[in-house]
Amino acid sequence: MVALYTSDPVYLDLNPGAGTITVDVFDSSNLTHPLGSYEFQKYGGTEVYEVPITSDGTYYLKVYHDVTSISASYFFTIGNPQYTLGSYVHEFRATTLPSKGTWEDFADLRSEPDIPKGAIAHEITIGGCLSTVSSKRYFRNQETGWTATGTTFSYTLAVTDKSRLDQRWEARMISTSTSSHSFTPTMRLRYVAPIIP
Repeated sequence: MVALYTSDPVYLDLNPGAGTITVDVFDSSNLTHPLGSYEFQKYGGTEVYEVPITSDGTYYLKVYHDVTSISASYFFTIGNPQYTLGSYVHEFRATTLPSKGTWEDFADLRSEPDIPKGAIAHEITIGGCLSTVSSKRYFRNQETGWTATGTTFSYTLAVTDKSRLDQRWEARMISTSTSSHSFTPTMRLRYVAPIIP
């Protein structure tokens, strides 16, 4: 039994220890005919389902399998999605940063297939260059202006829509060296992403 609300997206995730397990979802007004039936397999198959909730209220789940020869263990979640942590690294073209010069480039991640749907960055790092060459590094995206990174060349981002991964991210390095240096700049975005279908 679980209370669910139409104002929130609802996802069902179940990890069976063996075999295939089925979950039927009922609302409190009808315990005979399920609103939906969802199948989970130990190996392969869809892992997360979106469950349509037509009205706020109490819902019941029936968990079962059709094979009598297995003794299945499982755990499940239903409600708001679970989240996973990840990291995306963009490698820019190799470049030469002249003495006291500035390098600047961007990564357009709006159509990047390796980024999970709904991912939001919580940390950005501008790297690939020695600190003796560039100790001043900056970033910006479509939602924010140029922001300086810390002494580790990382910056902690607020986990909001302004930090979503699927936008244009820009990086800038300013040379603090008296000679030119060649390097390959990188931008690392650590993110959280909902596990959704």
